[in-house]
Amino acid sequence: MHPSIGAPPPIPHAVAIVGAGPKGFYALERLIAEFHAQPLGRPLEIHVFNRSANFGASPIYDPDQPEYILVNLSVGEIDLWTAEDPPPAAGRGPSFVDWYDAAFRPKLPLQGNEYLSRAMVGRYLVEGFNRLVDHLPPGVTVSRHVGEVVDLRPAGPHYQVDCLNANGQRESIRVDKALLATGHSRLLPDEAQERYRDFAERSPQATFIPFVYPVAESMGQIPPGARVAMLGLGLTFLDAVLEITEGRGGRFARSADGALAYHPSGQEPQTILPFSRSGLPMAPKAIDLDESCATTLTFFTETALADLSRRTGGGQLDFERDLWPLVEREMDLHYYRVAMDAEARAALEACGADAQAMDRVIERYLHAHSSQERFAPQRELDPVGDRRFADGAQFASFVERYLEREIDRARRGLAGCGTKAALNIWYDVRGVLGSVLSFGGLTPESQRRLMEVYYPRL
Repeated sequence: MHPSIGAPPPIPHAVAIVGAGPKGFYALERLIAEFHAQPLGRPLEIHVFNRSANFGASPIYDPDQPEYILVNLSVGEIDLWTAEDPPPAAGRGPSFVDWYDAAFRPKLPLQGNEYLSRAMVGRYLVEGFNRLVDHLPPGVTVSRHVGEVVDLRPAGPHYQVDCLNANGQRESIRVDKALLATGHSRLLPDEAQERYRDFAERSPQATFIPFVYPVAESMGQIPPGARVAMLGLGLTFLDAVLEITEGRGGRFARSADGALAYHPSGQEPQTILPFSRSGLPMAPKAIDLDESCATTLTFFTETALADLSRRTGGGQLDFERDLWPLVEREMDLHYYRVAMDAEARAALEACGADAQAMDRVIERYLHAHSSQERFAPQRELDPVGDRRFADGAQFASFVERYLEREIDRARRGLAGCGTKAALNIWYDVRGVLGSVLSFGGLTPESQRRLMEVYYPRL
């Protein structure tokens, strides 16, 4: 008898994930969970490409960066294993708080409202990625490639991924599907950046730095005593300033009255000149943001958006015409919930999702309380408005007063400041809005307005 000849092994599905920062990591975890819950008829072969060996952590969360560069969310919000449908293939891993307490055994366990270093969060991400890869379900393999993907092109029904590895050698891998999770990409300079770059090339004493991260490397190009102009007044600005102050040996200390003072080391730049489209820094978060539960939206809901889509025959929506009025209603509701007295608040709550009834309650309240300021969303989005300033000193004074007001609002918190409560709904509005943005649901011009006007201000 002839020996039986077995059938050839099935050809695996091959998938590439380009970029292994947090988003690439989350995508990998969900892909493996789906495969585990609903196995395919063939094995699954996953190729993960990352420029560094820190798989799971992007340059923003580089585990080797300085400890004074902090995350912008409290550590109680960081948990890699919250997805439940389907559940993680390897079972639920530790939240950041549980991981940190187990790994470092601090004298006082974390409460969850702390803001620790990005490097520490990067270590958690890397360990989470390793945990995921060490507990793969049967039929799944994950290959890590350290290097930069330089080309991705169709190859018949497949894709060819070309990567320059750490040794400068070119690797080519064929896959069925490819996911780009490249995060903060190195974009081509726009017209303004080209002018800055050209000026720096013509000026021996000038340097143009197009991207802050990694901060130690980029800010290291700035010599002590330099004059530095920084475009942007958000969180990236704070990271850059920390690197050229604390990172150079300076320190912040509180006096007996609680005032914060900076003590320079002498290695800092002489001057930092920040500028931005609005000219204003980011407003600080409410002090009780981490204690608040997720906001319950009344007007800006998935049901409301689906109704809008049906009324337009499934066509594209205009953000300012169709969606922004719902956002304003939501802001009004949350503002007056805080600003009103108990009796008026009860009448407001009784309105439910009846916007006209809510407006009547608000008007009666404002008529009876003439000193109560009416909430104006546009004023909060554009605090400068049509003001004109005689000189830089006058504008600086305005910015100082603006900061003092915003710090006061943050200290009063969501429970004590109607404006903070109103603006805070953007966290939840943004989640609902994703159902429209994911499939080109906005007109191109209104999506541009959303990204360039509303997102930066909110």
